[in-house]
Amino acid sequence: MKDYFAILGVDRRPWLDVAVLKGVFHRLAAESHPDALGSGGAGGGQADFVGLNLAHRVLRDPVSRLGHLLELEGVDPAGGDTAVDGELGTLFMEVGALGREVRGHLGRRNAASTGLERALLASEAASLVERMEGLGAAVEKCWGAAETVLRELDADWVQMRGGKTLGGLVLLRRRLAVLARWREQIGEFVFSLKNG
Repeated sequence: MKDYFAILGVDRRPWLDVAVLKGVFHRLAAESHPDALGSGGAGGGQADFVGLNLAHRVLRDPVSRLGHLLELEGVDPAGGDTAVDGELGTLFMEVGALGREVRGHLGRRNAASTGLERALLASEAASLVERMEGLGAAVEKCWGAAETVLRELDADWVQMRGGKTLGGLVLLRRRLAVLARWREQIGEFVFSLKNG
């Protein structure tokens, strides 16, 4: 397995400053880009550049980064209990219920055969957008809290790599993966509602 932390020359840890990571990537990419190397360039050229791009893509995303880190540490990032409880359990129910409402609305809007029918559905769409954006704000609040936990676990990681930290990272990765999926779904629903 390739170590993307090593490819970019950054510390192997749960939290990375994305701006610093971007700067490192741009510097290395400029050095290894096939156009910069020319036909007589040294090294792997295209292969190095592709590897840098993949490493950057994995490490800039907290879910992918944690999954990669856990795999490097020999831990199954998807292992353990997959139950969604507490605040995420409540959000799970809300995202599901509101998503069903939005899909129903979009189905009615797509079936509408006249401009008048679509116009009558416009106020419903506006209400759904408002509710979906409110739900998005709740998801963002949970994301922020998860990032705070990530920084705390990162501090523990730097001091010592222990089973407690690894177990916490598995749970946090799962939480972030769920939240990332909801962020994407909410964005798609809002886009569909606004652009129909």
